[in-house]
Amino acid sequence: MFFNYTENISWVLLDDIVFVFEEIDNMMYVLEDIAKDFWLMIQDKIDFSSIIQKLSEIYDAEVEVIQDDMQEFVSMMISKKIIQARG
Repeated sequence: MFFNYTENISWVLLDDIVFVFEEIDNMMYVLEDIAKDFWLMIQDKIDFSSIIQKLSEIYDAEVEVIQDDMQEFVSMMISKKIIQARG
């Protein structure tokens, strides 16, 4: 499964933080650490399982733990119409 950013967002990476602005509800989201890394990997068009594997290596954590955390994060981002799943 892959993810795309929705058309109703703007975002910027400043220093080591991603700021996401959702333009419909005028909401700002601040992504740091693993959320920031996940966000940037979406841009690289990497599939979900590969993202999980890479994050597991970066953060020296078990794949299952990263996957559980990221599934929760992804569900929240989809519900807020920040990203959308494809494929």
